[in-house]
Amino acid sequence: MVDYTPHQAHQLKITALTLNNFRNYKKLVLKPLGDLSIFVGENAIGKTSIIEAIQLLTELQSFRATHAGELINWNKEEASVLVEISDGERQLEEQLIIQDNKRQYYFQGKPKRIQDLKGLLPAVVFTPDNLDLVKGSYSKRRDAIDNLGIQLSQNFYNVRADYQKLIKQKNQSLKDEANKTFIESINEVLVKVGVQYIMLRFSLLDSFCPYLKQYYQGITEGKEDISLQYQLSWGGDYISEFFQVNKDILTQEFIKALEDNFEKERESKRCKIGPHADHIDFFIKPATEENFRNASIYASQGQQRSVVLAFKMAELKTIQEMLQQKPVLLLDDVMSELDEARRSMFMELIQGDIQTFITTTNLAYFNDSIINQANIYTLPFEGAQA
Repeated sequence: MVDYTPHQAHQLKITALTLNNFRNYKKLVLKPLGDLSIFVGENAIGKTSIIEAIQLLTELQSFRATHAGELINWNKEEASVLVEISDGERQLEEQLIIQDNKRQYYFQGKPKRIQDLKGLLPAVVFTPDNLDLVKGSYSKRRDAIDNLGIQLSQNFYNVRADYQKLIKQKNQSLKDEANKTFIESINEVLVKVGVQYIMLRFSLLDSFCPYLKQYYQGITEGKEDISLQYQLSWGGDYISEFFQVNKDILTQEFIKALEDNFEKERESKRCKIGPHADHIDFFIKPATEENFRNASIYASQGQQRSVVLAFKMAELKTIQEMLQQKPVLLLDDVMSELDEARRSMFMELIQGDIQTFITTTNLAYFNDSIINQANIYTLPFEGAQA
């Protein structure tokens, strides 16, 4: 990780943001930045680009860009994002330069790998797309858990990256119709790395799920309960007691599943067994009932929003507890998607000294207490070059 440890009595916060040729901004400087910033304006005017820029320097990824080149202003060859951060005593700089469809990070002027910066200034991002978390594809739920894990642990990042390389290699080998011995040699390594990957997920979920349960019960005023459950790609019962999983048994099941599905994978030319294909589901239960039901099938729209809200609140708490660093909270136009009660509950988090950046089309979503403590920026920015 990066060679910086914040003083225990202080928290890292962003004090300034500078964009050069990023998205629709030729030049934008926001300084100084406080604990709460609200960006107000019509749609398609550049609000989300600011949230995305901050995410690229905190969570170190973009929730909407597939290729780095998409981040560069039209007809420009290079873009950059710079944040100044401070723990109250030291002033630090982190920068991203985008060129030739590649991203290069710098910390205090020195080039850094992405994995070296993970966890320095973590973030929780909440966008309207997150509302598909409950009923969307399994990949959305897997990615949500993994994105949290790679902010918390460099080992999680490394193991996931190694596993993804193996899956890519195996899929290509299946397409090339490689012989059985070669595929089995890949499977041998795949099991070893895949079991590590699954166990890291289970360790994370063991810490995360109690917070998810706590916040969901709070949001529903104790009227409903929630359980996050995990099903391995080869089937079997759902798992919710993650600490009870035996690594040796898991390894043997993985090996057998690959053997049993060898011909199916050869026929489809695609790897079907492994943590990249595991299922994660939310199950909810009214207090008046005995059985949990799969939220992807039975949850109402209001229940889906409660699950996502609880998930984001649990992310915040997990990061804070495990890293001893309060994450940056990035909210991109989600207030319009929540009812008044859920907005009010989420806004209570802002009172907890968590640096927050919000985009919105309407300030009426916020009460006077929030408005009075916020730095409010109306877009388009006066003096900004776009």
